[in-house]
Amino acid sequence: MRGSSAIQYEADVGIVINNKYAVVSREHIVYNPIQAESMRNWVVFSIEKNRSGRSGVDMEFRLDASHFCMEPKGVYVRDRLIDDRLTLE
Repeated sequence: MRGSSAIQYEADVGIVINNKYAVVSREHIVYNPIQAESMRNWVVFSIEKNRSGRSGVDMEFRLDASHFCMEPKGVYVRDRLIDDRLTLE
């Protein structure tokens, strides 16, 4: 490493990983508690920044926690997430 200037760079892609139960809108949890419990087995990948492509993309993958892995085939998130609308409490 040359020094501190070598590690000061801007990332090309920024991905945030959350448990689906933690980021889904409250309306999905309150009105359907059985489906809400199944959301604990899903992980949401949110692409927040992408220098060479689209950003603001949310994909969900099934979590296999007993084997410390996720299924490689994901789908776009169909449920409303917390950031999708303004909620006043």
